[in-house]
Amino acid sequence: MALVIKKWYANTKPNTEGNYVEILARESGLIAWLLSLMKIDPTFFLQVSFTQVTFQSSNFQGFKKTVLPINHVSSSFYGYHKPWIKALFVFGFFFFIATAIGNSSSVAALITMLIGIAITVFYYLFNKELLVGFSDDGANNYSLILKRSMIENQEITEVQMGVVVDIILTLIGEHNTPTK
Repeated sequence: MALVIKKWYANTKPNTEGNYVEILARESGLIAWLLSLMKIDPTFFLQVSFTQVTFQSSNFQGFKKTVLPINHVSSSFYGYHKPWIKALFVFGFFFFIATAIGNSSSVAALITMLIGIAITVFYYLFNKELLVGFSDDGANNYSLILKRSMIENQEITEVQMGVVVDIILTLIGEHNTPTK
């Protein structure tokens, strides 16, 4: 399930609460957005401070919060998935319709193709998914799959996901460095 970002902070300097990373996300879609206006939406939260990593998920039935000391995080990961194959199918559908009506009206076929191109581009841009997460010593994975939201207008890139991973790995390294 892909989520959309409500709040994003990732920096090598902690914010006023002492966190290096804060990612708050909600389920995507218009209904989920309306529920978020009423503060009853399912949310997911990833928070990284100098000493711990917190992962929390909540829904209508309750919530689950996992808090790990930073030195019990064994790995951090990120990646992305581009929906180009599905976008090609969307374009193919409109191409098929434009070809079918092209014999009777070339103007209607051209308009159909332009609409198809616009919808294909829109579909591709708003369905690219980014993944960020971490694993603990027990090989449990905690991750967020994020995509761009038209409503919140938050676009996060692979570079920004890489910053989150670098921050976590740097903090792990600082805790695993022997003191003199």
